[in-house]
Amino acid sequence: HIVVFLVFLAHISLGQSYPDTLNEKRLKAVAWTAGVTYVGSMTALYGLWYSDYESTSFKFFDDSDEWLGMDKAGHAITAYQISRYGYDILRWTGLEERKSMWWSSGVSLLFLTNVEVFAAYSKGWGFSWGDFGVNVAGACLFVGQQLLWNDQRMMLKISYSESDLAQFRPELLGSNTLERIFKFYFGQSAWFS
Repeated sequence: HIVVFLVFLAHISLGQSYPDTLNEKRLKAVAWTAGVTYVGSMTALYGLWYSDYESTSFKFFDDSDEWLGMDKAGHAITAYQISRYGYDILRWTGLEERKSMWWSSGVSLLFLTNVEVFAAYSKGWGFSWGDFGVNVAGACLFVGQQLLWNDQRMMLKISYSESDLAQFRPELLGSNTLERIFKFYFGQSAWFS
């Protein structure tokens, strides 16, 4: 998953000062790795989430009343964290601060908009303006803080705790731990710190 990749690369760069000049080899390696990871994660996500549902024509779906808002929290947190980790990775390459901020947030929104497009063609769902809106809000939380403070003082976080409840609806809530991490909202905790 792209988030795991970004966490790994960001931890390489965290705690270090950023280079003053662009390291083109690092930037190319990050760009290629991100591209391959993007394609791989989209393929895996489609297989994990959408492949079991019949395809249909593009449609919209209002899911604002479902899952007690955990779906929306997950979208906002994912957008925020991809923006944040992507920024650190791009700064590690020596890419200028503003460019790193805008590129990382743009990639975050591209990734999550593709998720909505998958949903739009799935019989079980549709393109959710609510999901799209919180995707933008998560990326904007990152960008706004960078512009205001050049620092992240408010963070969105999520954790997961395994539960036996998923076994009662594995087709909906996941049939293995990896699926349940993404699908079993009752095992997720989201917070703002």
